[in-house]
Amino acid sequence: MAHLVSNIEALLLKEPLDTLCGASAIYLTIENNILSPLKNVRVTVDHAVNSSLLKIEESERRTKVLKVLSQFWYVIAKDHSQEEIEKNINELKNLLEHSVLEADVNLYEALKQILENIHPSSFT
Repeated sequence: MAHLVSNIEALLLKEPLDTLCGASAIYLTIENNILSPLKNVRVTVDHAVNSSLLKIEESERRTKVLKVLSQFWYVIAKDHSQEEIEKNINELKNLLEHSVLEADVNLYEALKQILENIHPSSFT
């Protein structure tokens, strides 16, 4: 887990603000094309966000990192109805259709593929 926290923290501290998003944090928790149980992902992302916030001095980056956490929770929160979850996943898929940088194309494609395998009923 320490390795994953370190990777996510590095992302939160160094990623350009215009490309930093909750999906990136989720992507980094995937190992061997398998997303860990959401409970584990939750603990990992929480820990990385909290530790990175202690190191960030710029208010704009702090705000963006806090938004990453809220984006992350909005997608995986268990108290959403299946319809809301489907809507959110589809919205995320739509956002992933428009990568900003050429270097992000593979990342966005991998995330879209993972989203295709998510069954909203497993979250309700």
